[in-house]
Amino acid sequence: MQDIKLEIYLFFILLAGALFLSFKVLEPYIYVLIVASIFAVIFSPIHQFFRKKLLRHESLSALFTVFSVIVLVLVPFIFFGVQLSDEVKALYDNSLNALNGDGVVSRVTETANRLLVTFSPIEINKPVFDIADTESYILGALSWLKGNFGGIFSGLAKFFVNVFLFLIAFYFLVRDGEKLKQYIVEISPFKDERDELILTKLHLAVMSIAKGSILVAIIQGVLCIVGFSIFGVPSPVLWGGVAMVAALIPGLGTSLVLMPAILFLFFMGDSTHAIGLLIWGALAVGLIDNLLGPKLVGSGIKIHPLLILLSALGGISFFGALGFILGPITISFLFAVLDIYKTILVKDVR
Repeated sequence: MQDIKLEIYLFFILLAGALFLSFKVLEPYIYVLIVASIFAVIFSPIHQFFRKKLLRHESLSALFTVFSVIVLVLVPFIFFGVQLSDEVKALYDNSLNALNGDGVVSRVTETANRLLVTFSPIEINKPVFDIADTESYILGALSWLKGNFGGIFSGLAKFFVNVFLFLIAFYFLVRDGEKLKQYIVEISPFKDERDELILTKLHLAVMSIAKGSILVAIIQGVLCIVGFSIFGVPSPVLWGGVAMVAALIPGLGTSLVLMPAILFLFFMGDSTHAIGLLIWGALAVGLIDNLLGPKLVGSGIKIHPLLILLSALGGISFFGALGFILGPITISFLFAVLDIYKTILVKDVR
């Protein structure tokens, strides 16, 4: 009996040592493996589609799935990142020119003061907005943008360096995902049916947050980019990116970006484009969340929109640009684990 205990203790010591050393070896690539695993789950329906069309040829269907990720994710992401960087630089330069004598800030400020005097229910005897204060606020915002832009999107450089490893890891996870799943079930201390339930809930958590919140926010952001481009809003990709994050804010969403853009066009004297953008925002952007959102969420794990917003912002700070997706998915894992605890362990105690 004593020998059996000694063997068990020795086994766990060896296991802990092997896990620690394996983690240190793989630590530089943990981020790549996590992203590849999440995308393998998200793109599993596409992989299943190719498996059926290619008569369950695993390697070829996995390869087509990799091409799908390149076309649907990597190429748009690279284009978005490059365009976003260019527009931030252009916004910074144009804003400085406007402050140094272009007259845009003064014209917009004077128009706002005139409208307030005209339509205010109370008498206003002096300007509400001071041109000097407005310029000071803009300079402060530009300084923050210049100082923090590189930090917020620093994950892009790391992503580009590791993109080849990501594609390789994604390919093998897609191709051998079922084998990996069966291996986890075999070595798990839980019963097989419980392992299946746990893996199903984790899969459901990733899919529901990816489809129900992130995909809707991305679609709304893209529609905002299209609207801004059509109706002449400067830096459409930049403000469309801001709209993607704003789309996660409960109750307000993309209106936090659309309304200032509409007012900007109106104050600049372009009322036709302002009305056009207002209609576009109400029809093309506003209806997406109400019509598409519930269908994509389905019966997935429900997470409060405030937590999704905070996790997206925290994810950008922690993971880089991809944190917009990884942050909410991390929170979804937490709720999936809590759901597993509620449905499995609590029932056992009772």
